[in-house]
Amino acid sequence: MAEKYSVETHISANPQSWVGIENILRKKNNCTCLYISYVQNRLHLWILKTSGVLHYRRVSPEENLVQAGLPKDLSLSQFLDDNFRSLGILPTKDCEDRSLNTIKLQSLSPAQKSSARFLSLCYKMFIAPVNDFLEEPEVIIVPDRRLYKVPFAALSEKEGAEYLSETHRIRVIPSLTTLKIIQDSPEDYHSNTGALIIGNPKVDGLQPLPGARKEAEMVGRLVGVPPLIEEKATKQAVLERISSVSLIHFAAHGNA
Repeated sequence: MAEKYSVETHISANPQSWVGIENILRKKNNCTCLYISYVQNRLHLWILKTSGVLHYRRVSPEENLVQAGLPKDLSLSQFLDDNFRSLGILPTKDCEDRSLNTIKLQSLSPAQKSSARFLSLCYKMFIAPVNDFLEEPEVIIVPDRRLYKVPFAALSEKEGAEYLSETHRIRVIPSLTTLKIIQDSPEDYHSNTGALIIGNPKVDGLQPLPGARKEAEMVGRLVGVPPLIEEKATKQAVLERISSVSLIHFAAHGNA
């Protein structure tokens, strides 16, 4: 990212060493940044406002897990790993392309109940402590390490309550450095026209993902661009169009 955007300044993962971090959101309106890290059995939550004000909360996730009736020695890392699979989130060692996996996921019936509890507990740990600061309609979430797998948009205070994505516009970004680099890049750096929609390309030996074509067609109608579908979604066709567009959407074989 630094090489591509010609930026030399990097932001440390340690918030105590941040210099100039208060300016990172100056160009944004109606937005809040939530940085989350997990160090030494503690969750550290920082809220950065466009005004430059920084708020901090520290949370003991193990206490929340015990209150929920889970074992005392259960760490947050283990809790997340145990529940990611019930949501269909595969371990890092498995291919993200579901059509290439031989592992069968657990049945959905018990998983649905477990997922509701998981999402509620995650909300209690990651969102509830700083909810009063999330006043703007857009929230940029910067999760540290494995926390990027948490489905923040789907978190809800309790079963049947609104999802976080229903009350806020959620964006997840890999690091504060990435956010700063993108913010500091020239306005004309990216193409501002066109879109490329790719759906359900034919690949020998692989079955298409159900709904992939429909998804691509729906997105195409929303942005007013005919998608590249099946036989038309060739490598050559994609390469010819990719340099002149600002939006790329891909829906096929588990990737979207």
